[in-house]
Amino acid sequence: MLPDFSRPSKLSITRLDRVRAESVNWLWDSRIPLGKLTLISGDPGVGKSFLTLDIAAHVSKGNDWPDNTKSPVGNVILFSAEDGVNDTIRPRLDKLDADLAHIHFANATLFDDGIEIGVSLDKHLTALEDAIKQHDASLLVLDPLLAFIGKRTDSHITADVRALMSPLAALADRTSCAILGVGHLNKNSKETKTLYRLTASVDFPAAARSVFVVGKNPLNPDQRVLASVKSNLSAPPSSLAFHFTDDGSFIWDGKVEIDADSMLATADIRGPRARDEARAFLHSILKDGPVRSNEVIQ
Repeated sequence: MLPDFSRPSKLSITRLDRVRAESVNWLWDSRIPLGKLTLISGDPGVGKSFLTLDIAAHVSKGNDWPDNTKSPVGNVILFSAEDGVNDTIRPRLDKLDADLAHIHFANATLFDDGIEIGVSLDKHLTALEDAIKQHDASLLVLDPLLAFIGKRTDSHITADVRALMSPLAALADRTSCAILGVGHLNKNSKETKTLYRLTASVDFPAAARSVFVVGKNPLNPDQRVLASVKSNLSAPPSSLAFHFTDDGSFIWDGKVEIDADSMLATADIRGPRARDEARAFLHSILKDGPVRSNEVIQ
């Protein structure tokens, strides 16, 4: 039967005195809301994926968060397109003393009509919802988020990104599951606002209710900082520092007084300054001609 185009479309409008007010439920108070999207971004190698596994470990056991708030016990579904489950994810979760019975690893590929294809949010949202319901998951991790947007989505086009992220946000709301996406910073180092440095399009952080950036502490290069960039549902939470021990363990260091914009601005200027210092050193030591390499190293 053909649709009846003679009938005009009708908006669904609700009088607000008939809407029940509800408070926000949190997986991590003021940081990761249940039923919403959260985004964590940063440069490669700063520890974003290890951080998400630490978050998963806290949820698996209901341990206190590093700011002394309480995590509810819940199930976690991990999607990872980069790290191996046997040699990276499982060993890291063991170090974090996670309850592995509450953590589920989902393959980044599935079989569709006998053909193995990558999981994509534009095609397999129903499969994600089924998985969340089947495992009663309170946290779903997509690492990295861009690996799951599908071939038909252009991550730089507003309409494409919004068409992808709106249904994902609706999925989080329907299931009351916190969906955590991991992203990278773009290369626009001239941009002073961190929000415009996240992922490919600003529409990714726009869809999230809570957004964080991970970077090196400019006062301590061995330390990483988790800093809030956007917090729609609470006051901006304080920045938290963490580091890795020599044996690869993940350790929280508590609150630090540094925000996302100043952290990334400092990181942007340190690279050129270091190169300038190296160039000046070489000019100085080589000004009178060639020098043996062992003397330069000394």
